[in-house]
Amino acid sequence: MMTTTTPAPAEPAPNQPGAEPAASDSLALTVADLMTEVVVTLADYEDLSVAADIMAEGRIRHLPVVDDARVLLGLVTHRDLLRYSASAAESLSDDARRQQLKGLAIRDVMETDVSTVLPTTPLADAAKTIVGEKFGCLPVVDAERRVIGIVTESDFVSMTLRLLSMFG
Repeated sequence: MMTTTTPAPAEPAPNQPGAEPAASDSLALTVADLMTEVVVTLADYEDLSVAADIMAEGRIRHLPVVDDARVLLGLVTHRDLLRYSASAAESLSDDARRQQLKGLAIRDVMETDVSTVLPTTPLADAAKTIVGEKFGCLPVVDAERRVIGIVTESDFVSMTLRLLSMFG
């Protein structure tokens, strides 16, 4: 009779999904502690007017662009809207601006070189990236680059205000 043994699963690398925090890191906050889990996203075939409507209605400045499996394809920001709209031409009505945005596909204006973080990324590292690179947000992705959250500069400001209120 032949027996086989199954090797024990490899331990996940630190800061990877499924990794346990090191004893010295047990009090460290991670991106998962601050991120917004309900993320409004766009499809790359939608037009920029959809992004403008979502941003205006939801007071949102960053919209990840995903495929049907929620894999990150890119990012559209409020700055992109400003860049591609004729906002400098004040003579255009809101309807005329909306028509202009309607003719632009998300895939043609989105940023595709998007920095991301894992939910296990130390929060301090994410903050350093946002400040150092002057990013407004970092999409939070899983190992397959599916969007599972977002952390924004506004999240960090809100957290700072909560901490400051604790100290008087």
